[in-house]
Amino acid sequence: MTSFELCCSDIQSVIFAQRYKVEGIELCTNLKEGGVTPSIGFVRAACEIFKGSIAVLIRARPGSFYYSDVEKKIMLDEIPYLIESGVDTIVFGALNTDNTIDEEFLQEICTNSRSAKLCFHKAVDITQDLFSSLETLKKFRIHRVLTSGGKLTAIEGVENLKKLVQVSENTIEIMLGGSIKPEHIHQLIQETGVTRIHAALRNSRIVDQEIVDEELLKKAMNKIRILNSQKKD
Repeated sequence: MTSFELCCSDIQSVIFAQRYKVEGIELCTNLKEGGVTPSIGFVRAACEIFKGSIAVLIRARPGSFYYSDVEKKIMLDEIPYLIESGVDTIVFGALNTDNTIDEEFLQEICTNSRSAKLCFHKAVDITQDLFSSLETLKKFRIHRVLTSGGKLTAIEGVENLKKLVQVSENTIEIMLGGSIKPEHIHQLIQETGVTRIHAALRNSRIVDQEIVDEELLKKAMNKIRILNSQKKD
Protein backbone atom coordinates (compact mmCIF):
# COMPACT_ATOMS: atom_id res chain seq x y z
CA MET A 1 0.00 0.00 0.00
CA THR A 2 1.18 3.51 -0.80
CA SER A 3 1.03 6.38 1.70
CA PHE A 4 1.30 10.11 1.13
CA GLU A 5 3.19 12.77 3.09
CA LEU A 6 2.24 16.42 2.59
CA CYS A 7 4.83 19.15 3.10
CA CYS A 8 3.17 21.92 5.16
CA SER A 9 4.62 25.36 5.84
CA ASP A 10 1.46 26.97 7.25
CA ILE A 11 -1.41 25.98 9.49
CA GLN A 12 -4.04 26.03 6.72
CA SER A 13 -2.11 23.32 4.88
CA VAL A 14 -2.16 21.24 8.08
CA ILE A 15 -5.95 21.71 8.26
CA PHE A 16 -6.25 20.52 4.65
CA ALA A 17 -4.11 17.47 5.48
CA GLN A 18 -6.44 16.51 8.32
CA ARG A 19 -9.55 17.20 6.24
CA TYR A 20 -8.47 14.90 3.40
CA LYS A 21 -7.05 12.18 5.67
CA VAL A 22 -3.43 12.46 4.56
CA GLU A 23 -1.31 9.78 6.23
CA GLY A 24 1.55 12.05 7.25
CA ILE A 25 2.84 15.61 7.11
CA GLU A 26 6.25 17.27 7.20
CA LEU A 27 6.43 20.68 8.87
CA CYS A 28 8.88 23.36 7.76
CA THR A 29 8.84 27.01 6.72
CA ASN A 30 10.41 29.06 3.92
CA LEU A 31 9.78 26.50 1.20
CA LYS A 32 11.12 28.74 -1.56
CA GLU A 33 14.56 28.41 0.08
CA GLY A 34 14.26 24.65 0.51
CA GLY A 35 12.75 24.77 4.00
CA VAL A 36 14.01 25.58 7.51
CA THR A 37 12.93 24.59 11.03
CA PRO A 38 9.43 25.89 11.88
CA SER A 39 8.55 27.68 15.12
CA ILE A 40 7.66 25.57 18.13
CA GLY A 41 4.27 27.32 18.27
CA PHE A 42 3.48 26.18 14.73
CA VAL A 43 4.57 22.64 15.56
CA ARG A 44 2.40 22.46 18.67
CA ALA A 45 -0.64 23.81 16.83
CA ALA A 46 -0.12 21.26 14.04
CA CYS A 47 0.13 18.43 16.59
CA GLU A 48 -3.21 19.46 18.06
CA ILE A 49 -4.91 19.55 14.65
CA PHE A 50 -3.38 16.67 12.72
CA LYS A 51 -3.93 13.08 13.83
CA GLY A 52 -1.52 11.26 11.50
CA SER A 53 2.27 10.97 11.65
CA ILE A 54 4.14 14.29 11.94
CA ALA A 55 7.68 14.89 10.73
CA VAL A 56 9.57 18.14 11.31
CA LEU A 57 12.57 19.47 9.42
CA ILE A 58 15.56 20.61 11.46
CA ARG A 59 17.65 22.96 9.35
CA ALA A 60 19.31 26.00 10.89
CA ARG A 61 19.33 28.07 7.71
CA PRO A 62 18.82 27.95 3.93
CA GLY A 63 21.75 27.33 1.61
CA SER A 64 24.35 24.60 1.76
CA PHE A 65 24.16 21.49 3.91
CA TYR A 66 27.60 22.11 5.49
CA TYR A 67 26.95 23.30 9.02
CA SER A 68 29.19 24.99 11.56
CA ASP A 69 29.50 23.65 15.11
CA VAL A 70 27.20 26.43 16.35
CA GLU A 71 24.58 25.62 13.71
CA LYS A 72 24.76 21.93 14.62
CA LYS A 73 24.20 22.74 18.27
CA ILE A 74 21.13 24.83 17.34
CA MET A 75 19.70 21.90 15.38
CA LEU A 76 20.42 19.37 18.14
CA ASP A 77 18.81 21.64 20.73
CA GLU A 78 15.59 21.71 18.68
CA ILE A 79 15.05 17.95 18.85
CA PRO A 80 13.83 17.45 22.46
CA TYR A 81 11.31 20.30 22.16
CA LEU A 82 9.92 18.82 18.95
CA ILE A 83 9.59 15.33 20.41
CA GLU A 84 7.91 16.67 23.55
CA SER A 85 5.41 18.50 21.32
CA GLY A 86 4.27 15.22 19.75
CA VAL A 87 6.47 14.91 16.67
CA ASP A 88 7.31 11.32 15.70
CA THR A 89 9.89 11.87 12.92
CA ILE A 90 12.92 14.18 12.71
CA VAL A 91 13.94 15.21 9.19
CA PHE A 92 17.51 16.36 8.59
CA GLY A 93 20.45 16.27 6.22
CA ALA A 94 24.08 17.26 6.71
CA LEU A 95 27.10 16.86 4.44
CA ASN A 96 30.83 17.34 4.56
CA THR A 97 32.48 19.80 2.19
CA ASP A 98 33.29 16.94 -0.21
CA ASN A 99 29.55 16.12 -0.48
CA THR A 100 29.72 12.97 1.59
CA ILE A 101 27.35 12.41 4.52
CA ASP A 102 28.51 14.01 7.77
CA GLU A 103 28.59 10.78 9.77
CA GLU A 104 29.80 12.40 12.99
CA PHE A 105 26.80 14.72 13.07
CA LEU A 106 24.56 11.89 11.93
CA GLN A 107 25.58 9.94 15.02
CA GLU A 108 24.78 12.93 17.24
CA ILE A 109 21.33 13.19 15.64
CA CYS A 110 20.72 9.49 16.29
CA THR A 111 21.82 9.82 19.91
CA ASN A 112 19.59 12.82 20.57
CA SER A 113 16.48 11.58 18.76
CA ARG A 114 15.39 9.15 21.50
CA SER A 115 12.55 7.04 20.13
CA ALA A 116 11.70 9.34 17.21
CA LYS A 117 12.08 8.06 13.67
CA LEU A 118 14.72 9.69 11.45
CA CYS A 119 14.42 10.79 7.83
CA PHE A 120 17.41 11.96 5.80
CA HIS A 121 16.16 14.55 3.34
CA LYS A 122 17.09 15.50 -0.23
CA ALA A 123 20.61 16.55 0.70
CA VAL A 124 21.28 12.92 -0.24
CA ASP A 125 20.66 13.84 -3.89
CA ILE A 126 23.83 15.95 -4.08
CA THR A 127 26.14 13.44 -2.41
CA GLN A 128 29.06 11.97 -4.36
CA ASP A 129 27.43 8.58 -4.75
CA LEU A 130 23.72 8.11 -4.08
CA PHE A 131 23.96 4.35 -3.57
CA SER A 132 26.98 4.56 -1.27
CA SER A 133 25.10 7.19 0.74
CA LEU A 134 22.14 4.84 1.07
CA GLU A 135 24.43 2.18 2.53
CA THR A 136 25.72 4.71 5.07
CA LEU A 137 22.17 5.58 6.11
CA LYS A 138 21.30 1.89 6.42
CA LYS A 139 24.34 1.41 8.67
CA PHE A 140 23.01 4.10 11.00
CA ARG A 141 19.54 2.53 10.88
CA ILE A 142 17.89 5.65 9.50
CA HIS A 143 14.21 4.90 8.97
CA ARG A 144 13.53 6.85 5.77
CA VAL A 145 15.24 8.82 3.02
CA LEU A 146 13.59 11.51 0.87
CA THR A 147 15.03 11.51 -2.64
CA SER A 148 14.41 12.33 -6.28
CA GLY A 149 16.98 9.76 -7.35
CA GLY A 150 19.81 12.26 -7.62
CA LYS A 151 17.95 14.27 -10.26
CA LEU A 152 16.15 17.61 -10.16
CA THR A 153 12.72 15.96 -10.16
CA ALA A 154 11.40 12.53 -9.21
CA ILE A 155 10.16 11.93 -12.75
CA GLU A 156 13.69 12.45 -14.09
CA GLY A 157 15.09 10.16 -11.41
CA VAL A 158 12.79 7.17 -12.02
CA GLU A 159 15.55 4.71 -12.98
CA ASN A 160 17.70 5.52 -9.95
CA LEU A 161 14.65 5.47 -7.68
CA LYS A 162 13.75 1.99 -8.89
CA LYS A 163 17.29 0.81 -8.10
CA LEU A 164 17.22 2.49 -4.68
CA VAL A 165 14.02 0.66 -3.78
CA GLN A 166 15.62 -2.62 -4.83
CA VAL A 167 18.86 -2.14 -2.85
CA SER A 168 17.05 -0.75 0.20
CA GLU A 169 16.25 -4.38 1.06
CA ASN A 170 13.28 -3.22 3.14
CA THR A 171 15.68 -1.87 5.79
CA ILE A 172 15.13 1.79 4.93
CA GLU A 173 12.05 3.36 3.35
CA ILE A 174 12.58 5.19 0.07
CA MET A 175 10.24 8.20 -0.04
CA LEU A 176 9.90 9.98 -3.38
CA GLY A 177 9.95 13.77 -3.55
CA GLY A 178 10.82 16.38 -6.13
CA SER A 179 8.24 18.50 -7.99
CA ILE A 180 5.63 15.73 -7.85
CA LYS A 181 2.19 16.51 -9.25
CA PRO A 182 -0.97 14.37 -8.99
CA GLU A 183 -0.60 13.23 -12.59
CA HIS A 184 2.87 11.81 -11.80
CA ILE A 185 1.77 9.54 -8.96
CA HIS A 186 0.59 6.52 -10.94
CA GLN A 187 3.75 6.42 -13.09
CA LEU A 188 6.08 6.83 -10.12
CA ILE A 189 4.45 4.08 -8.09
CA GLN A 190 4.22 1.67 -11.02
CA GLU A 191 7.77 2.22 -12.26
CA THR A 192 9.65 2.39 -8.97
CA GLY A 193 7.73 0.22 -6.51
CA VAL A 194 7.78 2.92 -3.81
CA THR A 195 5.35 2.86 -0.92
CA ARG A 196 5.54 6.53 0.14
CA ILE A 197 5.19 9.79 -1.83
CA HIS A 198 6.11 13.27 -0.55
CA ALA A 199 4.94 16.52 -2.14
CA ALA A 200 4.12 20.15 -1.32
CA LEU A 201 1.40 20.51 -4.00
CA ARG A 202 1.62 24.28 -4.24
CA ASN A 203 0.00 26.25 -7.03
CA SER A 204 2.96 27.21 -9.22
CA ARG A 205 0.93 29.96 -10.92
CA ILE A 206 0.80 32.01 -7.72
CA VAL A 207 4.01 33.88 -6.90
CA ASP A 208 5.48 33.05 -3.47
CA GLN A 209 2.67 30.60 -2.79
CA GLU A 210 3.43 28.45 0.26
CA ILE A 211 -0.04 27.17 1.10
CA VAL A 212 -1.09 23.79 -0.29
CA ASP A 213 -3.43 23.91 -3.28
CA GLU A 214 -6.58 22.19 -2.00
CA GLU A 215 -7.66 20.94 -5.42
CA LEU A 216 -4.24 19.41 -6.11
CA LEU A 217 -4.36 17.69 -2.73
CA LYS A 218 -7.79 16.22 -3.45
CA LYS A 219 -6.55 14.91 -6.80
CA ALA A 220 -3.42 13.39 -5.27
CA MET A 221 -5.31 11.61 -2.50
CA ASN A 222 -7.86 10.30 -4.97
CA LYS A 223 -5.07 8.88 -7.17
CA ILE A 224 -3.50 7.08 -4.22
CA ARG A 225 -6.83 5.69 -2.98
CA ILE A 226 -7.62 4.30 -6.43
CA LEU A 227 -4.19 2.66 -6.68
CA ASN A 228 -4.47 1.19 -3.19
CA SER A 229 -7.93 -0.19 -3.87
CA GLN A 230 -6.60 -1.83 -7.05
CA LYS A 231 -3.83 -3.49 -5.03
CA LYS A 232 -6.42 -4.90 -2.62
CA ASP A 233 -8.31 -6.40 -5.55
